[in-house]
Amino acid sequence: YIGGLIGYAQASITHCFAKGEVAVDGTTSERATYVGGLAGFMAGSMQYCYAWGNVTGNKVGGLVGELDGKVSQCYASGKTTGSEAGGLFSSLGFDAVAEDCFWFNHDGNTPETGSAALPKCYSYTDGTTLLSSDPIPGKLDNSTSIWNTTVTNNRPEFANQ
Repeated sequence: YIGGLIGYAQASITHCFAKGEVAVDGTTSERATYVGGLAGFMAGSMQYCYAWGNVTGNKVGGLVGELDGKVSQCYASGKTTGSEAGGLFSSLGFDAVAEDCFWFNHDGNTPETGSAALPKCYSYTDGTTLLSSDPIPGKLDNSTSIWNTTVTNNRPEFANQ
């Protein structure tokens, strides 16, 4: 498992981000590893996290390669490229739950495998529409001012970075 910040996690993770590109090269068998913009595998919980970089490999997710935990209030803005690519996730395990998560809908970056199977996850094209001053479904909750209200390049950032 390969991720922009975390390879394999079975823990609670909050308020984290990764901004670099994640790319796995090699033969098809070598690239069978799950690759994510933030984490390769997630079995715990993740909240208020984001990944900005493009993700390339075989089984890739913009946020997490393989999800088998709970993710909420997270987004991915990088383009995913691979045979099993999803805007947020490549693969969903039995215990996968995601709520109020978003992926930037690049031209050709359609929700495949994992991302499309989660009804409380959404694609977006304008980052300024993601933030809400009230905790309402379908938005990033900014009632505690965690997010900077100035959005640059369709990517909200934490207010205290």
